[in-house]
Amino acid sequence: MVLEMFKLTIEIFAELKAQEAICRQYFGESTVLKETNLSRKMYLQATSAAKIEGKIEGMREILYRVLKNRFPDQRLPKKVKNELEAIKDPNKLDQWVDLAFSAVTLNDFTDALKNSELIE
Repeated sequence: MVLEMFKLTIEIFAELKAQEAICRQYFGESTVLKETNLSRKMYLQATSAAKIEGKIEGMREILYRVLKNRFPDQRLPKKVKNELEAIKDPNKLDQWVDLAFSAVTLNDFTDALKNSELIE
């Protein structure tokens, strides 16, 4: 969804730039500048959201790799996997990664998640 917003914002920004001369002619300088500033703000917000989403995806991949390498003969419970996929906070994912590194077994990992209220 963020990527779609990002693409739409870029399209809007490009269209505004293409129509800038016409807008200036009919609406004046201040209107064009306000619209351009709004488009820039939207672009920056979409870019920021896309970066955060990318960071979260990368952290999920790292966590899966850590768990797979540390506990190769065990599967992550479906409930834990669903919780992991739902996380939108990079700080929470950082805590999960720390727990994955410190857990002796996969059960220790899932128990630590429950005890730390990182999972419901």
